[in-house]
Amino acid sequence: MEQRDEQRRLAVAKAKIPIDGLGFNDAMTQVIYKGLPIDNLGEGEQIRISALIGMAANPKLRVLCIRHGEALDDDGLQVLAQLAEEHDFQIWMARVDSSGKVGIVLEDGMVTKRNEAE
Repeated sequence: MEQRDEQRRLAVAKAKIPIDGLGFNDAMTQVIYKGLPIDNLGEGEQIRISALIGMAANPKLRVLCIRHGEALDDDGLQVLAQLAEEHDFQIWMARVDSSGKVGIVLEDGMVTKRNEAE
């Protein structure tokens, strides 16, 4: 067990982690960001961190899918847009918009209307 733990510690130490402040707790059972378990962060911050990890993990795909875009406020969306531009990624995001002006309207699983940003 000790040998496996040491191998895991060495692998983590050698890993290229794409975000400053991201790591693991001492037992290496939790992802930590700036000293806090990632589960304790807001959903918007979790999305940003996950996007950076996804961009680093598969740079050839160049597309990220984000399911809970409604967790991002305007500032969070702007940060995500900047990250996508900096890393040359597309972001496909599910987001609730009740204005009817942006996105694709789905009813009963079918596209009923397509809208574009003004």
